[in-house]
Amino acid sequence: MSVQVKVPETIRLHRASRVLELGYADGEHYSLGCEYLRVYSPSAEVRGHGAGQETLQTGKRLVTIERIETELGPEQLLDVCKAAEAERGRPFALPRHSPRPPAVPPASPPASILIGYAGLRDDRVKPAVEALRDAERSKTPLLGYFYSPQWLLSEVELAHIPLPPYTPGCDANPKTVACDYQPYDLDKILNREFAYSGSPAAELIQNFSWTNADQNQVASDITAKKLTPQAAAQKWLDSHPQVWRKWLPASP
Repeated sequence: MSVQVKVPETIRLHRASRVLELGYADGEHYSLGCEYLRVYSPSAEVRGHGAGQETLQTGKRLVTIERIETELGPEQLLDVCKAAEAERGRPFALPRHSPRPPAVPPASPPASILIGYAGLRDDRVKPAVEALRDAERSKTPLLGYFYSPQWLLSEVELAHIPLPPYTPGCDANPKTVACDYQPYDLDKILNREFAYSGSPAAELIQNFSWTNADQNQVASDITAKKLTPQAAAQKWLDSHPQVWRKWLPASP
């Protein structure tokens, strides 16, 4: 008797809600909480080595998944992504880049690896930006359709109107969507060998974390104030030493 194993087409980890979402080619979606996965783990710690040896798992409510790993190398993984996009009829024309570990002096501000925001220049966004600016200047109520993080939010304070929470499949039919957007987490992707190399640069990248407000401010300096990405990054570093110093690896 053969066992048929369904392979998910998409695997998405939502870090904020601690949910692993699996999507299959036949349209099925499953959202599995990290607590559920830990409590029902097939490991010997949970199941034991035979019937009656199961151990009740408690205190796992805040457990999370740190990362999802693959045995594929960077080039192989990129080829898999390209093939998946091609199957969906979407072009994948991004340039290929081999992983290059950044050289960052541990005692220096990490300006060289800060995310550089080029600013939004999409013509579909500009009308919304100007409409929100006009409403702010004239103090006129305006119901808009926007998103965060976005540089305008450092200039205009908006109030979020929550929609029904996203559930897998609620947006499958564009004509009957009755839910909010799916939340997306920003992941940091490192070459496996580099991530476990013990390099202080790898540790710094893993420690790096900033808020939507931080992103909005840097993006605003680039887009609205016309600073270069390097100047905007330096301005943020100069104003937030208490934040980036926590990213630096501890002295040996």
